[in-house]
Amino acid sequence: MVCNKGGSSVMLTLLCLLGIGILTEAHRTAVKVIRRMQYFVARRKFQQARKPYDVRDVIEQYSQGHLNMMVRIKELQRRLDQSLGKPGLFLPEKGVDKGYYSIGARLIRLEDKSYPPIKSFDLNIQRIKEI
Repeated sequence: MVCNKGGSSVMLTLLCLLGIGILTEAHRTAVKVIRRMQYFVARRKFQQARKPYDVRDVIEQYSQGHLNMMVRIKELQRRLDQSLGKPGLFLPEKGVDKGYYSIGARLIRLEDKSYPPIKSFDLNIQRIKEI
């Protein structure tokens, strides 16, 4: 390895001290070729990332997401129906709640049990007021 002692460049002096030396023309050409190849690969990857999506792929992904969301909504509705009871199930024209043990059925039973004492209490207050 030959170091040029008369060189004015600080970089050359540093390279000589580290024992790296000056690159030959073949090495410089090899570095340029490698860097150019890396540039072309990076440019190709960037262009592929910018490509517009295939419409079929987008629609398929949307459909899968929509189907997944609908399954979750149905499961949530089933759980609500199980705990609260189905809407309209406890209306007076439907008759007895048929032994359902949901929160809605329990509330209806509680209201039915508490309504007669309240009604008789209201009647007693009216009678007292009349006297």
